[in-house]
Amino acid sequence: MYIKEISKLLDIPVSIIYDELKRNKGRKEVVENTNKVFSFSHEDTAIAYIFSDTKYIEYISERIIFPETLSKDLEHCLHNFEDFKKDLELSKKEQYRALSMKVEEEEITEDILQNFIRKLNTELYKKMSLLIKEQMKNGDEQAFGKYALFLQKAKKHGLK
Repeated sequence: MYIKEISKLLDIPVSIIYDELKRNKGRKEVVENTNKVFSFSHEDTAIAYIFSDTKYIEYISERIIFPETLSKDLEHCLHNFEDFKKDLELSKKEQYRALSMKVEEEEITEDILQNFIRKLNTELYKKMSLLIKEQMKNGDEQAFGKYALFLQKAKKHGLK
């Protein structure tokens, strides 16, 4: 009974879970507590929100200020979630599902979402700033104009 629920939750066929259980049935291993600390970007967390409920696709898409700096994963997720989920490596899928469970632990209010979007946009602002500064450093004359427009947009949204 629980294996079917796990299978559904993790989007893994039941047969694979049973095969792994059979393979590891007799093994005895000492498990070390590694106390690994995982850190996730706000883009990863955005994907986790979408894994928890696809209604967040529109919410997040409408509020991103610098879409040109999105990671390929988040961009693919926002534009075609079903294909993104299908194409995703199993380890990444497990990572996003686990993170979505963490996101769901707290009650998701409008204030929490707005605060999250502000942090996501700040992260994207920093990426965009580094990208344009690198272009200016390499002598790209158009980068100065881009940087001025970028700063105006950031200021308009309270990021600068």
